[in-house]
Amino acid sequence: MVTYRKVVGNMFSIPVHWTLEAQSLIRGLLQANPAQRLGVVGGGIRQLKAHPWFNGYSWDAMLAKRYQAPHLPNVSSPTDSSNFGDFSDL
Repeated sequence: MVTYRKVVGNMFSIPVHWTLEAQSLIRGLLQANPAQRLGVVGGGIRQLKAHPWFNGYSWDAMLAKRYQAPHLPNVSSPTDSSNFGDFSDL
């Protein structure tokens, strides 16, 4: 709920040490008005894929599952949720 309130209230900050492309991507995705978010306005998913932050990223490789996950959490079963926070109060 805290994150939601920050987004709709436009009360989030982006670290200044991030690249301009990363800052632009996050600002585009966190528009308070969902209709103005990156990937919603204009060209839809094509607009998102064309964002400069994704330069050099191969969407075809991603779709073909050729990328390795940067981190694989340890799980004991398909339903193991121990890597997630407790959200029972929501």
